[in-house]
Amino acid sequence: MKTKNKKIGIAVIHGMGDQPEEFSESFIQDIVSYYDEGDGGFDSRELHFESVYWADILNGQESELWENLDLGNLHFDKYRKFIVNYFGDAVAYQKMYDLKKARSRNDLTVYYKVQNKISASLERISRNTEKGSPLVLIGHSLGCVMLMNYIYDSQKSPERKKAGNWKSKCEPDFLAGLFTCGNPFALWSLRKENFGDVICFPGKKLTAEIAEISAWYNIYDPDDILAFPIKHLNESYRNSQKLTDLQVDVDEILLGHTPLSHLGYFTTLSIIKLISNFLRELRTALK
Repeated sequence: MKTKNKKIGIAVIHGMGDQPEEFSESFIQDIVSYYDEGDGGFDSRELHFESVYWADILNGQESELWENLDLGNLHFDKYRKFIVNYFGDAVAYQKMYDLKKARSRNDLTVYYKVQNKISASLERISRNTEKGSPLVLIGHSLGCVMLMNYIYDSQKSPERKKAGNWKSKCEPDFLAGLFTCGNPFALWSLRKENFGDVICFPGKKLTAEIAEISAWYNIYDPDDILAFPIKHLNESYRNSQKLTDLQVDVDEILLGHTPLSHLGYFTTLSIIKLISNFLRELRTALK
């Protein structure tokens, strides 16, 4: 199948912690397996997946920080290292200053370095799919916040996109599906008075058929203390007709009923099937 015959672009972004570069491989394979299942004529070769890997931005700095710390008689070293690797990501992911004040691309804050990673992934999607193909974004944990920031900046502050040299032509104007799993964005909404405005969803350049079936699922496990529903943050979110807070139980035998359920979204069958079925709906609407 020729590359440009691909009909749908999908980007997957990881969350906090020391993540492997192949973080999404099994997750994508599972989505593809259920997408192809049965005799419906669905062919996953028409899908183009991109993984947004951003952990390398901070892995080196966090390792250096850990080596430089003088722990002295402090206790619980393993837990402290966990804090550095996980919550260090959240602390470092701040704008700090406007993009135009950066002296060089090497001077960009972590916030904009991550946004550039997302942009590069969407650019690869635009090169490998048909013009105007619908876009689906899937995020976990802090990655959900990063996706929502990228969409917001693209829609509300296009000058930031220009200043950041974002090259993607596959912008959120074609966003048809958004899956935010284990999403802590409710905490980030504290930065804005009255918790800010919701992103515009679905994308404004979608066909009427695709816009009709578009969906944003904010997925959370009730035992996950880092994930929150967002539908009722304020009137703006309540009026977002395509946004649905979806409660699930993650498929983790030992951790599923603990706060560590936060780690289990990308291995949970109900979520994998939800995404696969949604991609099938999209593909059917494109025929």
